[in-house]
Amino acid sequence: MTFSVAGRCSSTGAFGVIVTSSSPSVGARCPWAKTGVGAILTQNVTDPRLATIGFSVLENGFDAQSAIRSMKEASPYPEYRQIAVVDAKGNSAAFTGRWVYMENFVIKMLPVSVICSAIPQSRKQWGANFYVRKDTLWLKD
Repeated sequence: MTFSVAGRCSSTGAFGVIVTSSSPSVGARCPWAKTGVGAILTQNVTDPRLATIGFSVLENGFDAQSAIRSMKEASPYPEYRQIAVVDAKGNSAAFTGRWVYMENFVIKMLPVSVICSAIPQSRKQWGANFYVRKDTLWLKD
């Protein structure tokens, strides 16, 4: 299981990323943040080079969705990737390839400083200043 969070403080503009996983060295391959630019998560079959591409797009004034498109285009195997971006304006976007083998749930939060522990039933939700992804999650009713 992997659990990742990328966020932007709406008051200060500071970015933060966290990841925890059963995969070794995931902290060196998944979470990326750059002051004044954005936060990027590269998950599942990780490729750290994609974060460099995403940051380049963001630094040139494009939004989170544009960064996702560029990272997908640059990836030799986009259908095995999970990528997410929060940009400097607080926009967020994400992509999960069709060959990603895990079930994904996204937690919707209010301010980035408040992390919600409840998992809503809807799957692909994210919002201003944040993106949270949880893989391999089984819920009991």
